[in-house]
Amino acid sequence: MRQRSIGILFLSVVVLLTGCSINFRTKSVYRAPRSQYQVEIVAWGEIESGADITNKGDSDVRISSDVPSAPPVILKIRDGGQAIESVIGDVKKAFAKEDLERVLVESLTSAGIAAENSEVTETVKAIYGAMAGSKATLMPGQVKVLEVVDVDLFYKER
Repeated sequence: MRQRSIGILFLSVVVLLTGCSINFRTKSVYRAPRSQYQVEIVAWGEIESGADITNKGDSDVRISSDVPSAPPVILKIRDGGQAIESVIGDVKKAFAKEDLERVLVESLTSAGIAAENSEVTETVKAIYGAMAGSKATLMPGQVKVLEVVDVDLFYKER
């Protein structure tokens, strides 16, 4: 009887744990030294039970240039990159199922930021990594051309 009770209790715990998903919210900041811009990525989403990452995360990205005349570039990326909105000043442009690297280059160019290809490519990698969850967020030692300024894997808006 006692073994049966322990077995039922164990099964109940396993059922509860297998149905849990994990929500994440991260903030990471990187610097592109040659292109002279900083990218701030706030990403959030839900990771299914048993998975390490997700391909359905969302993010708000802000890119600021060291050039004072260049307006910031805001990217609102939803559904794992299926919908992207670029905001530069008062100009909003929506993209659906577009290549994020192409959207980023177009947005940076529109803002007057001359970006180097390798830094743009790694910026895209950093954005998608953050959107995939804490385990895929790029950390120091995992970047080649960007500089990691700050990473907060448990970001809470203040």
